[in-house]
This record gives sequence, structure tokens and C-alpha cells, in this order.
Amino acid sequence: MKKLKSVLKDVREVIKNNANKSSFWIQWSKKNDDGVWENDKATISDILNCKDDNMFFNLWMTLKDSSAKELSSFIEEHLVPNNLRILEDTENLSKDGKSVRFMIARPLNN
Repeated sequence: MKKLKSVLKDVREVIKNNANKSSFWIQWSKKNDDGVWENDKATISDILNCKDDNMFFNLWMTLKDSSAKELSSFIEEHLVPNNLRILEDTENLSKDGKSVRFMIARPLNN
């Protein structure tokens, strides 16, 4: 498993190479009965209260020079205190190259 510093270094490089403007949003994703992915906005509270292990949560951010610092702060202030983290190697640039997605790891329900 990569250490957090190594993951953040990789993320910073992606951000540096794709800088525009910055904002964060969390989105849930789930396949419906027809096999189509449904997506909608979510919050940290939604993640913590979710009882559906088939629901995935993603952190999206648009990119600019300060995005690496903002991402580090977001992880430290919102994810880590709630026992959440970014999954390794899940960063994915949007089709337009202006945003990046990271999957959020959360505990499964019992």
C-alpha cells in the first residue's frame, strides 16, 4: 500500500499539470436495475450514514495551482477524522481534463 505522502505527491503532479480552477464535490454512484450508473451529490454525512454496500462515493475536484494544498487540507480535515480515505490509484481525469475524481474508501456495513 502506498503511503499517504506518496499518493499526495502523485496527486500534486496531476494537479500541477492540469491547473485551472478549484472546487470540490462528493458524489455517490450506484448501478440501477438496468445496469446504468446513477450519480448524485453527497456529503460526508451521507457517506457515514450509508447502509448500502453497493453505493460508491467519489471526491471530485476541478483543478488549479492551489488544488494540491486544498486536497491535502480536505483529506486531513474531513476524511481522516471520519475514518475515510482516498483509495490508491483511483484518480481519474474527467473527459475534458479539467477535473479529477478520487474514490473514497469507507467501512463496509455489517
